[in-house]
Amino acid sequence: MRNYNSIKSNVIEKELTIVSNNMIEIAEKENTYSKEISKILLQIFSNSGKKIRPTITLLSSNLWGEPENQNNIEIATAVELLHVATLLHDDTVDKAESRRGKQTPSSLWGKEVAVLLGDYIFASSAIFVSKLPATERNGTIGTKFANTIVELSRGELTEFLERGISKINKKTYFDRIYNKTGSLFKTAAFSGALCGNATETQANIMGDFGYNIGMAFQIQDDIIDFASQSIITGKPSIKDLSEGIVTLPSIIFMKDNPSDNPLIDFLNDFPQLSIEKYKKATESILNSDSIKKSKLIVDKFINKALENLKSTPNSKYKNSLSELVQKIHDREK
Repeated sequence: MRNYNSIKSNVIEKELTIVSNNMIEIAEKENTYSKEISKILLQIFSNSGKKIRPTITLLSSNLWGEPENQNNIEIATAVELLHVATLLHDDTVDKAESRRGKQTPSSLWGKEVAVLLGDYIFASSAIFVSKLPATERNGTIGTKFANTIVELSRGELTEFLERGISKINKKTYFDRIYNKTGSLFKTAAFSGALCGNATETQANIMGDFGYNIGMAFQIQDDIIDFASQSIITGKPSIKDLSEGIVTLPSIIFMKDNPSDNPLIDFLNDFPQLSIEKYKKATESILNSDSIKKSKLIVDKFINKALENLKSTPNSKYKNSLSELVQKIHDREK
């Protein structure tokens, strides 16, 4: 596994600590109303992961000089809360039992509690956005966040409704993963830049950066789902396909093999799961060049993200973003 913590340690360590403290404070304040809710929130926020998205927000906000206020920290907190909320809903829909080696909230407290917790954290994110002073730039950020919540929900809905459908092309897939993943990366980078000293044009370039790195991140995630064993990913091997979710390696394999395709044969039976057909489909994909072709598409998005960064001033923050791009490209889980 690539170490993302090294990216954070020197340049934005203090700011990321405040983001973490902001989230803990949400849980602690809830103690006034419900000790049980407070305890659950503390457990969720203490297992919130690498904080890649708020890292992007904070680094982007410093590209054109240090911000004049702490709006970037408020937005970075909102970004991470959005991400945590989507994970809660995602794990609940997927009936996932674990994430990062720990039980998911839905497996610990039930799907009803997990969904309501996700709603609570979505709303908490909006509170941090609302803390920004009423300016035109901050209004743009607020609108961006509202649209992103819609996009995130659309992405999850689309993924669920498209399960078992074999006639999914790259455009449909790219639209889905933009909504599900790319939209929040784009908002993280765009809003961070706008919280700093970026012009609107510069912020839009960083939005493009976020889009490209978010798309690369999700495609890489889908490749890892195919190429890794459960001992690495912490979840069943090729979990997406077992749930009828068609990702880029599957799409490429079906396009390259339009007839007598074991994957189409498997998907046509969905939601019934034939182990024999599943094994035949997965083995066929893994023995093809579909994974290799998918990695080439990751490379294209990575290169576009690096190209976006070229227009930004040289700084330690730019260097850290470049390093983050490379680590996302090279990650194994």
